[in-house]
Amino acid sequence: MALKTYVCHKTVRAMQIAEIHPGRADKRGPGSTLRSPDGEEFSVSDKWTQKHNPQEGGYFVLYADGYESYSPRDAFESGYTLI
Repeated sequence: MALKTYVCHKTVRAMQIAEIHPGRADKRGPGSTLRSPDGEEFSVSDKWTQKHNPQEGGYFVLYADGYESYSPRDAFESGYTLI
């Protein structure tokens, strides 16, 4: 199978994950709380956590269409630059 090469050109909003606190809840329902290196917190659903299996050091990623994803640190930092 021949794979083609692609270059990413999307603008996303993201937060590096310094800590993950499972089992916290907020208005979005039960889930986990992600904390950035700056101490900012963001809650995600259990469904998101189970699907993406986030790791500390990686990034929570929010696309323009509202899709929420996770990216390992090396993959994110090699593909995106802070603007």
